[in-house]
Amino acid sequence: MNWQAISGNPFFTVALPILIGMFLTGLWQNKRVDDLRSDMNRQFADIKGQLAEIKEQLKSIDKKLAEHGERLATLEERTGFVKPAR
Repeated sequence: MNWQAISGNPFFTVALPILIGMFLTGLWQNKRVDDLRSDMNRQFADIKGQLAEIKEQLKSIDKKLAEHGERLATLEERTGFVKPAR
């Protein structure tokens, strides 16, 4: 085999290093995409947990407001207070 002819071939001196670089870049970017995807999924899970906590807090606030509304209605009935018309 004539190694000088093979090593002088443009495929091995130009194209092969470019193809290897493209392949390695693809692998590296695929790894980055997987890392970004896992980070986003973790962040979405955190946000979902926070939204669940906020929903529970809003339910608690709504329940308290309903109780206060009932108490105000009871007081209005007892005192005979009539809301002024606007």
